[in-house]
Amino acid sequence: MEFDKILSDAGLNNWESRVYVALLHLGSTTTGPLVKKCGVPQSKIYVVLDSLRAKGFANYVIKGKTKYFQASDPQMLLSAIKDKQREIEEAVPKMRQIMVFSENRQAVEVYEGMNSIKSLFVNLIENSKEGDEWLGFSIAEENKFEEVIEFWNKIGTLRYYKKLGVKLMDNVKSMQIYTGIYKDRWKDIRKFVRFSKIIFPATTVLFAKKIIILDFISESKTAVVISSDGLFEHYRKFYLQEWERAKPV
Repeated sequence: MEFDKILSDAGLNNWESRVYVALLHLGSTTTGPLVKKCGVPQSKIYVVLDSLRAKGFANYVIKGKTKYFQASDPQMLLSAIKDKQREIEEAVPKMRQIMVFSENRQAVEVYEGMNSIKSLFVNLIENSKEGDEWLGFSIAEENKFEEVIEFWNKIGTLRYYKKLGVKLMDNVKSMQIYTGIYKDRWKDIRKFVRFSKIIFPATTVLFAKKIIILDFISESKTAVVISSDGLFEHYRKFYLQEWERAKPV
C-alpha cells in the first residue's frame, strides 16, 4: 500500500496505516464507509481508531448522536518522526552504557547481507575521528560482483570525506584487476595501496579496534566482527610488518 514505509516509520502498524489513509481519502466519515474503504474488520475498527487518536493521527466530531471520524493533518508525520528520533537519541547512550558494562557482552558479532554490512561500516566511520587508522587487505575475487564494487566505492567516499588514514593491500597478481576497475581514479587510489606476495585468505578490515572479516564471495554476504584489544594488536602488528614488505605502486 502507498505510504506504508513512511507510516511505519512514524509508528503506525498495518491496520492503523490502512485506516489513516482511508480517512485521508474519505474526509469526515462514519465507520461504515471507512470499513469498506480500508478493509479492517468492523469488530476491530474502533480499537484501531482509538489507537490512532491516542497517537494523534485521528479525531472525531459528533453530529447529532453520530461520531464522524477524520484524519489529522499529515504534517503530524513530521512531529511523530521527530519524537521517535528524540526517543532514539535518548535511548542510545543508555544502551551503550549497558553494552560497555555488561559482563556477558559477546566478543564476536555476525552481520548478514549487504545492507546490514553497509550499516555496520557507515556507523563505524561516522563515529570515527579524522586521521583514524583503517588497515585492510582484500582478495581480488570479490571484485567480480558489481554490488561489492558499489559497496567499496561508497565506503571509499565516506573514508575520504572523514579523512581517515587508509592503507590497503592485496596480492601482487591482482594489480591488473584494480587498474581495470578504477581506471582514471587509479592515480589517486594507488597512493594508499600496496601489493604483497602473500595470498590473503579473506578480505579483512582493521578499524575502530575491531577485526572485520568479510565473505563477499558466497551468495550470502557475511561480516564477522571480532572485538578484542589483544587480538587486534596482533593483527595490526602483522599488517604493518607486511605493509613494509609490500610493493608500492
